[in-house]
Amino acid sequence: MDKLQAMQIFVRVADVGSFTKASDTLQLARSAVTRAVQELEEHLRIRLMNRTTRRLHLTEEGRQYYDSAKFILGAVEESEMQYREAVSNPKGTLKIDVQTSIARCLIGPRLHEFHALYPDIELNFGAADRIVDLIEEGVDCAIRVGDLSDSTLVARQVGVFRRITVASPTYLARAGQPGNLEDLSDHHVIHYTDGKGARPPMFEFATPKGIVNVRMKRSVQVNDTETYIALAKAGMGMIQAAQFSVASALESGELVEILPSFPVPKKPISIVYAHREKLAPKLRVFIDWVATLIEHSALGVTRARPAINPANAERISALRPG
Repeated sequence: MDKLQAMQIFVRVADVGSFTKASDTLQLARSAVTRAVQELEEHLRIRLMNRTTRRLHLTEEGRQYYDSAKFILGAVEESEMQYREAVSNPKGTLKIDVQTSIARCLIGPRLHEFHALYPDIELNFGAADRIVDLIEEGVDCAIRVGDLSDSTLVARQVGVFRRITVASPTYLARAGQPGNLEDLSDHHVIHYTDGKGARPPMFEFATPKGIVNVRMKRSVQVNDTETYIALAKAGMGMIQAAQFSVASALESGELVEILPSFPVPKKPISIVYAHREKLAPKLRVFIDWVATLIEHSALGVTRARPAINPANAERISALRPG
């Protein structure tokens, strides 16, 4: 029995709570994972885990051994890292997950720069609006927007996600230009959902009295930011989108800003990863690179602009019935 490998397998099984998930993330056969834990228990002459058909639980001895194994594995990794070439020449595969609009508008177009700096790092780049489980899905780090619910992860805030309320001139010509929050009750929204649970179609605004949520009518529901913006351009309703993701549509007049005196609450942008200490060199250089990229970008920064510029006002007037 390879004791070090058996310890690594045991710790991964304990972390993800499943032999199957551990075998997937370790890229080992499930039978090999099960056998390694069984051999470890036989070697130690103690039961480390209690298994049921649905999940497993560490015994008291298992929890004690888990802490010891984590410490030993961390010490081995730290010792080896002192002599690895990767410290000065990061290499290997790096799996990252990025919120869709940030991936499309900022990080994706600049990834070639990172590759030029670190050609030996192979990026597995995922762009999605759902919240991935870093441990279970083997993701090294993620770029997330909003407050973080998982307190076990390390989060480094690098920016602010600023959104604005917009609609197409076609929609405003048909439905009318709202002058205040009370006018919104008669308007339709394109309802965005990330699949984390049912939520009524609402817009939120920052006012002197605090955050105000306004219930509105739903025209369609989507879970993808590109579709979200495309349907707004098509005139199906209002949206609250990241300013940088609709900047070109605002410049071209495909979309116009609504109620600029009622800003949308800002959200933090964070780089999230599993552990603060003993970061792999490939992960450390990527975190530093993407943090610098976001911090020095115009991400979420809006310039003052009228709700409707004169050219768009003419378009809306021309399209309005009667």
